[in-house]
Amino acid sequence: MRNLIFNNQHLINSVSTKDLLFSVNLENIQIRNIDKIDSIQFNVYDRLKSIDFNDNMNLQYVSLHLMSDYTYLQFLTISNTAVKSFSIDFNQTTKDILHVDVIDMSHSRLETLDFLKYLTFYTLDVSYNRLKIIDVNQIHFPHGMYELLSMNLLNLSSNSMEFIRINWENESPHTIDLSENNLKSAKLQGQSTYSLLLNQNRNLSIKPTTFIIDLPLLRYLNLNSIQFDSFENLIYLHNISNMHTLLLNNNQLKKQHRTLNWSIFYPWHNTLTHLSLQNISLENIDSGVSLSEYCHLLT
Repeated sequence: MRNLIFNNQHLINSVSTKDLLFSVNLENIQIRNIDKIDSIQFNVYDRLKSIDFNDNMNLQYVSLHLMSDYTYLQFLTISNTAVKSFSIDFNQTTKDILHVDVIDMSHSRLETLDFLKYLTFYTLDVSYNRLKIIDVNQIHFPHGMYELLSMNLLNLSSNSMEFIRINWENESPHTIDLSENNLKSAKLQGQSTYSLLLNQNRNLSIKPTTFIIDLPLLRYLNLNSIQFDSFENLIYLHNISNMHTLLLNNNQLKKQHRTLNWSIFYPWHNTLTHLSLQNISLENIDSGVSLSEYCHLLT
């Protein structure tokens, strides 16, 4: 048996590790639109490629039990559910890290991201959940893992997040999307993040105690619609030495800080190509700096 589909069933209320115990040839499993099902504990053998648990409105708990050291999942989708908890059991293997190419856990009720410590991915979407406080320290993956080269996107947008601290000790997702949250504090560390989206966090301000971004390769930073009230706060971003694109649109500068002084951007004058300052209550532009010094500025 390679493909198994349980959709719109009325007799299933859970899946345990005793179910499908020896389904070693299974490649695709789909369990969808079952209102009674509230938990799934599923055995994962090495030929399994795709897991689809979408649209189970009362599903609250999912646990994957790895049965082989050679597991390589391509797709894991648990979207539009009531899932609060997701975990992986490595007890039957010698592994402590699982890679899944594409993971979609959006539109559910996740409250934690502890699984980031043992899960690698190309894309991980946990948008539209109930994430509020995220504190994941010391994520350590071995250097040289091929899968880390394409860890493209971590989508954390559209949650209710107030605080986030994630520390990747080496490779980190190339793009991290934290837009449309309620962040008051953001502390991120990683070695391979190029784009960071923090727009639509109305309570987030750039202060040394609450805004700590240690991402040395960061090139793109979106700070539209945050609590940005003075250009002087940009000094706390000068440690980001490779800035190419900076977006500061739709912010409300304080009355006494509505003069644009180009010198605040000088630490990036050799890298900055795109700067956007639309709708931020500017009243004056300081003419004391020649833009010819900003040799890479394109727009």
